[in-house]
Amino acid sequence: MFRRLLWLSSFLLLSACSPKNEVTFSPSRGDQQQYWSYADIAVTGYGQVQTSTMLQRYKVTETSPLTLEISNRYLDIGGAGGHHITSFSSAKGDEKLQRLFSKGFEITLDPDSGNLIDFRGLDAELWQQLRQDGGERLVNMLKKSMLSPGVLQTIPARQGASLQLLTFANQQAKLSVELVTDTQLIASVSASDQHTGAKLYGELVLDRDNGWLQQLLMVVEQPMPEVKPGAKLHMRLAMLPEDHPVDFNFDDFEPMTDWMPLPTQPEDDAELKTATGAELLPYDSGYYAPNPADVTLVLPESSHRAGALSDIRLRNIVAFDEQGNKLPLAFSWQNSEPAYYDQLSSQHHLLPLGWNLSDTDNSAASFSADADYYPTRYFADTRAWQPGAQHFDIQGVTVEIVPDPDDPLLFTIHSDHAANFALQKFFRGLQGELKLPPYPAKAPWLNTGDNAMFSFLSQLPRHDIFELRLTELPTQPVTFYVAQYAEQPSFSKPIKFISPDIYRLDATLPPTSEVWLYGADPQATLPAVGFNQIQAVSDTAQGSSISLPSDWASICELRVVDGSPQQGHALVWQKKPHQGYSRYTPTSDYQLGTDDAIRHYFYGIAVTSELSCQGQPQWQDLPYQADAQAWLIPLTAFGEVDSQQSIASFLSHYQLLNEQGQPLHLIGLDGYLPAAPEQTPLADILTKQRQLRVAGKVSSLRQLKIVGEPLSRQWTQAFPALP
Repeated sequence: MFRRLLWLSSFLLLSACSPKNEVTFSPSRGDQQQYWSYADIAVTGYGQVQTSTMLQRYKVTETSPLTLEISNRYLDIGGAGGHHITSFSSAKGDEKLQRLFSKGFEITLDPDSGNLIDFRGLDAELWQQLRQDGGERLVNMLKKSMLSPGVLQTIPARQGASLQLLTFANQQAKLSVELVTDTQLIASVSASDQHTGAKLYGELVLDRDNGWLQQLLMVVEQPMPEVKPGAKLHMRLAMLPEDHPVDFNFDDFEPMTDWMPLPTQPEDDAELKTATGAELLPYDSGYYAPNPADVTLVLPESSHRAGALSDIRLRNIVAFDEQGNKLPLAFSWQNSEPAYYDQLSSQHHLLPLGWNLSDTDNSAASFSADADYYPTRYFADTRAWQPGAQHFDIQGVTVEIVPDPDDPLLFTIHSDHAANFALQKFFRGLQGELKLPPYPAKAPWLNTGDNAMFSFLSQLPRHDIFELRLTELPTQPVTFYVAQYAEQPSFSKPIKFISPDIYRLDATLPPTSEVWLYGADPQATLPAVGFNQIQAVSDTAQGSSISLPSDWASICELRVVDGSPQQGHALVWQKKPHQGYSRYTPTSDYQLGTDDAIRHYFYGIAVTSELSCQGQPQWQDLPYQADAQAWLIPLTAFGEVDSQQSIASFLSHYQLLNEQGQPLHLIGLDGYLPAAPEQTPLADILTKQRQLRVAGKVSSLRQLKIVGEPLSRQWTQAFPALP
């Protein structure tokens, strides 16, 4: 276990370029950089055997020869057989390994060749013990597992230049300069040993100002005859900037290569309007949700529609105790779940930095962080659909549409663009299906997960392809859309994250999610049904049921006017209990049965029923102008209202709608949905300012009115006798 896990010690230092015409890595003592290092290792016949996530710091301690200390501020290694080592909690079965990684390592490199001269653990006592236990064989294995720096040679800062590297990840490799900008040099590295079968492909990004690695993506394949004949090790590695962690699970990123409907195009370009940071993040407080090994910070936003077009990251994360004192804890933002669907907040996942924190991290009573907003801008370009091939440019994105020679409705769309731009796969004016190709292969031996990693993380210019099959050729102009993803934040704001219990009880703080009155289905709305359309239906030949839209049910009475009692029990129309978490539904369902609720099937009788209504229900808008606290609605906004009526009665006559027109639930003073709305008076959930607290943000109010004359209808159903 110890030896296999040490293959994951992804210690890698690469050269970078000077700001002029060539590059040579020559750091100064004290220079340091931090990277998120990710690795997936698979072995032929065993599948995935190791995964790792580490936040590594590289610090130059000597320059002649070049010596670096490598420490891990965060570590999570998972191995085959359920083995797991993490910096968060104390190890139970691998104390030595955890101790080794917690202290860190030191490497010394040959400045000319980049070869590893020396490698040692900073825990001298443990290192000496490990040398004694494993002998020189263990030390040599560790040396070979190190990803040594391979670019200490001079590199021309010229696109198209190439260089033969003496060593790169223990292989002789070819470096090709792919792109040079004012601040970066991006190169590909490849190797293939015909004798051993070892292979390598990678892309690295170097900072031209200081010569440090900014990003590395690499895949290595090496034979492992010591495991079994023909076995190969396949390692996927990424080293990313400290402020750009990712979810490194690319084996789950299967390409969508089947035909699928074109995504819904926006009805109006205003739907793609990018919110400003001040518009999206108007609030100063959120709350935290502690988990066993991480922390989630919930950040309220102004709108789930605006938030869906944004990227928000947190930095400068600080934890405090109950007295407001800063705690000696450090955290790193990892990823977020954006506000969408019924959410009015984004959720940000943090990882604790440091060792053996499981006993101390629960002492945090609040957090603070700076929220950085990276907006996405959309550009629309409307043009006539041309016969034959089409070529055009949108904000630097080159688009080519190539018709299929055999199918007039089939097209291949190519787009070339920078890494922070993309042609979107929705259009206004086109109907049909699209299909994506497999991820482009950087090398023929890479697998789908490898190609997915490069597709999502590469900083090289992109060439995207997809197929489009139309239902008909467009006769009206077509709108194409290009997205630009911000590389720097346009807005930053400090946020305080408090206890979820304190947040929930404070009615002045915004809701972080919506609760729709009719349940989780956003399409669940009141059916528009006329009186004569309400009909009883037969479940079987012996049973009957009827559905009333909820607004009709609130002003109508359904009763049996003529029907023979069954075994001494009268026949009645009984409301069926609703199945689901919401007590409210767009329709109220009734079933004919005996008053003891036992019998619902009848034989040889006729039953006459009557539906009588006070009039026809009609929802009418009430005057309302949303303010900054659109989740707190004064009771006076509804006119004269009896506050002693039940919550259920109130919601059957008044609705509070979000911006999509969905009715919202009310919230009690405890911050939860009322448990018994049929029995709880409205007065019991009013704030001190006699406001209703709503599970969402209200855009409009409406009241149920009764219009027209009373309505009544009778019908008779005959239930046949048993044969």
